[in-house]
Amino acid sequence: MVATLCEGSAGQDFANITNFAAMCGLVWGVPQRTDGVNDLMFLPGSEWTMPMYSCISAAQAIIKTVEFRFNTTDNLSGLEVVDIVDKTYPNDDAKPLWGVENTEIPLADARALWGLVSPELATQTANLSTLRKESLLLPGYSSTGITTTGYENLPGVDFPAEALGVAYSIGSAGSDVPDYSGRTNLAMFQRWKALSGSPDLIAQILNLVWTDIAANDVLGTKGVAPTQGSNNQKRDITSGGVAIPVTMYDRQIKYRLPYAVPAIIVLALLVLSSLLTCCAVLFGRASPSKMKRYLNTTSAGRIMTSNFQGHVDNDISTKHWIASSGKIPFTVGRGKPEPVGEKGHGESDSFLKEE
Repeated sequence: MVATLCEGSAGQDFANITNFAAMCGLVWGVPQRTDGVNDLMFLPGSEWTMPMYSCISAAQAIIKTVEFRFNTTDNLSGLEVVDIVDKTYPNDDAKPLWGVENTEIPLADARALWGLVSPELATQTANLSTLRKESLLLPGYSSTGITTTGYENLPGVDFPAEALGVAYSIGSAGSDVPDYSGRTNLAMFQRWKALSGSPDLIAQILNLVWTDIAANDVLGTKGVAPTQGSNNQKRDITSGGVAIPVTMYDRQIKYRLPYAVPAIIVLALLVLSSLLTCCAVLFGRASPSKMKRYLNTTSAGRIMTSNFQGHVDNDISTKHWIASSGKIPFTVGRGKPEPVGEKGHGESDSFLKEE
């Protein structure tokens, strides 16, 4: 967890080569047990100590000599970095010439451009400050947190100070960056614990956080400036601009057919039964009048009435049947149903009507 004490830049209030971005603050390390036991659990009765360091950080640009190894594969998977060392120079004149824009605008309103410049610009002082040295402290103005909207992420201008602000605001409430404190990540918590033992190691925590944020800010940056003609031309194809490929994405809904097997089987049975029904209707084997007769025949009221009357016309409608025979009361029990008033065989009386 980091508490910021001061923020801003070293130097004047305007952007120039003497004004570099810097952050300072107090860094609390991961608590350590006083008895030297490596334990992640805060057990009752155990004694702990928390280291606290006062740090200041700045970002600098430096040229490195990198040695690669490549195994001639078709992609970059065979690329391996063998060694990285600081570049050595035979004399002062061979050292790189750095240039920083003199904006004459407060740093809170504008960021200064910086980079390597040609030797003939060493004497130009109107809007450019130069320095011949192995490295350059990057100009800018640092503040806590990071800005995610409302500004242009010009390569090499905003990211150094922004990353410093994130590194010195770890654990702050309302931060819109990933949690680097280790509260929600045990692996990160253990890494910070291993780096909290000394001032030299605690500095690596800030360096790792700065590197992670800076890498996300600058990787993938690609300009779209015109390759031909005047810089004042519009950035389109007719004036020599760069054609940017655009991939169109369409939203589609896909369904896995194995999940539809039960529904397909039910649909097939439904279609088959429908076909059989249609065939039966067409060839006279089934009709609505026959279905009505079969329903009337299986009616409990008509079955009881047929046992008493001997015959029931199942083709008549329910209304006419109720008027003629549907109001006869029956006794129902262990024996067969008997009309009320006859000698019954049941143990209880009930009345059954077809409604």
